[in-house]
Amino acid sequence: MIKFIKDQIKCFQCRVALRKQTRPSDKFLNQCRQLFLDKICPAPIENVRMAKSFGLIYRYGLFSFFGCMFILSGMVVFADMTNVGYGHSLYSFKRFGESVRIKLVPQAGQPSLHQEFAERRLEEMKAIKGNTIPASATEQVKNQNQSILTQNKEVEQLSQQMHQEINLIFSDVEANRIEPARIKIICNDIARILNDDEESLTEIPTKFQQESRNKLNINCAGFLDP
Repeated sequence: MIKFIKDQIKCFQCRVALRKQTRPSDKFLNQCRQLFLDKICPAPIENVRMAKSFGLIYRYGLFSFFGCMFILSGMVVFADMTNVGYGHSLYSFKRFGESVRIKLVPQAGQPSLHQEFAERRLEEMKAIKGNTIPASATEQVKNQNQSILTQNKEVEQLSQQMHQEINLIFSDVEANRIEPARIKIICNDIARILNDDEESLTEIPTKFQQESRNKLNINCAGFLDP
């Protein structure tokens, strides 16, 4: 019995030694595995290159997108904080920043923003009017007339936008969305803007000025300072 057990142990040791001696090397197995995979599912070199190129394009494209968004957002913030003038290269960014601010601010803070934007439009109109250069020679008359027409059109557009901001404030007053303690301050500020607009920019009241003045008298009659 003991001899049988010893013989079995020797047989097992022989099998282990034989398996160890005949086992392929890891390098050979890796080479064979790659050859086997190439035979079973060959991948064209062009597809591999395209996949790598697509990955690079995707990564660089994503990086470029976020980089551009960061730069553009910085330009918007800068243009809005510095309040660039009309005609400035960043003016459109400022207006975009204003639209974002009015959407993000709570409803209670919207009247103050509308007032700020109305004052900005007023200052922009004044700046345009102040840029009128008188003609010093006959050949400049035509260019000056064209410049005046362009300025008047720009001023009219800004005036309409300013009065739209004011009308939005009146809508909040009519809907009782403004605290009573703030109504007097806001009404007097609007009256100051309208007075400045009428005195410095136009000799004859425009349609927008008349509409805003009528709404001021209706909504703020009891809040205006004498």
